[in-house]
Amino acid sequence: MVCKLCNLEHKSIWHYEDEYFVVCDCKKCRVPMIVLKRHDTELTPYESQRLIELLTKFAERKRVSFVRRSIPDHWHMHIRTSRRIE
Repeated sequence: MVCKLCNLEHKSIWHYEDEYFVVCDCKKCRVPMIVLKRHDTELTPYESQRLIELLTKFAERKRVSFVRRSIPDHWHMHIRTSRRIE
């Protein structure tokens, strides 16, 4: 089976991209999400640090959801509108 997040296409708005992450709008939820570019369920220590920087930029005063319902085997998170962590 092909991982949809490994083969992420520009079919939604992309807010940011670097060598580790993409911040784009989730087509299903219609909210921004941060996607790890490599296929894994865990972040390295450096990726965790980069994530903190991205959260500061894109998710300040927002609720973040680490729950991976549709694609559980590829690390990603959603950025919601209220300030609560799931």
